[in-house]
Amino acid sequence: MNYSAHATSVTGFIGAKDYPYTITFTNGTTRVTNFRGIAQNSTFDNYAFATTTLPGNSTTSNVFQKIIAAQPKISNHSYGSNQGWNNNTSGKWVWGGSYDAGTSYDLQGTYFSNDQNYDQIVYNNPSYIIVKSAGNYFGMDSAGNTTPAYYTDSNNNQVQFTATDVLPANNCAQGYDCICTWFIGKNIIIVGASNILTASDKRYSTASDVIKSSYSSAYPRDDGAIKPDIITTGTDVASASTNQDTTGSNGITVGSGTSYSAPIVTGIIGLWTQINKQLFSNAELNAASAKTLMIHSASEAGTI
Repeated sequence: MNYSAHATSVTGFIGAKDYPYTITFTNGTTRVTNFRGIAQNSTFDNYAFATTTLPGNSTTSNVFQKIIAAQPKISNHSYGSNQGWNNNTSGKWVWGGSYDAGTSYDLQGTYFSNDQNYDQIVYNNPSYIIVKSAGNYFGMDSAGNTTPAYYTDSNNNQVQFTATDVLPANNCAQGYDCICTWFIGKNIIIVGASNILTASDKRYSTASDVIKSSYSSAYPRDDGAIKPDIITTGTDVASASTNQDTTGSNGITVGSGTSYSAPIVTGIIGLWTQINKQLFSNAELNAASAKTLMIHSASEAGTI
């Protein structure tokens, strides 16, 4: 089995064992650090979020079926998709929503089937704690861009907008629809990203110390509920990792994203589940209790 660099980093934030590493900076200075995770000695089951055939099965399973099959005490989900504007790696703006003859719509801010599936799993299994990244799509819009803009037609082909086409709305600039379906479930914990603290000796002092990362998806859902539920550091963070598509290697990576802030929350809650067992005769921590405890024990992060 080949390993995923992204999944390995995410797992490392949750519970990597001690991994001392000497970093050499561009100015020649060095620093010894340790990439150990928050909930060390945890046991992990890792699954691809795509629909695949699990070992021993003859039929495929989607991500929600995998959650039920795994029966986790807590699970982290650092993936998703963007149904609005996206400035992709090929240097062009692509509309991820629907577009047909001048009519457009998207699923941003919409409580849809994926969110319902997450919530139904927790509703049916109250001790399953699901933590989900908020997405990295904040502020992505085509306003003022000088690169070509495209939409995807019914045959899944990318088609360039013409000069006379009315482009889909820039909803982020209007203060809503900057968080997508996949990222707005009610029974799960949605995690955004903040920058590394720079004031107060890099320790929290006041709400103004916390700066939401520019890319971190946020703002109300279509029904007015605010997402994400909580944010923590996810920008310019380092973790132990592996080379992509290899059968085993070790190294470090530095990156940014809500993919990296979510597992920090997951690791903290993982420790809470263990403490709860120790305090209350091996009782499982309820998912609703975990969410309440997480939100109400957090420090105020100010405004976007």
